[in-house]
Amino acid sequence: VCKKNGKSYKVGEEFDVGNLRYTCQEFGVYVIAGCRTHTGKPLKLGDIEVIDHVKFHCLAHGTSVYYRETACGQKGEVDCDKVPLPRGYEQAVHSEV
Repeated sequence: VCKKNGKSYKVGEEFDVGNLRYTCQEFGVYVIAGCRTHTGKPLKLGDIEVIDHVKFHCLAHGTSVYYRETACGQKGEVDCDKVPLPRGYEQAVHSEV
């Protein structure tokens, strides 16, 4: 059984906290399994999607997860193809090189 924010979850059960999606494992350990958009769509770690003029990033590097939603592709907004990766993710990747 895992406990997070006063709630209990069974082994194998997924749950959300904010935009992060967790999976309960044995011995009360939970891991980040991915992200969840503001509309409730699950994303896996590594996913980058554009849905209804919003670009979603759900990226992991080391022990950190980077999630971002950016409006794009409409009048006055950046082109969806040109939305950069989350700054913290880019910094983490480049600091290893």
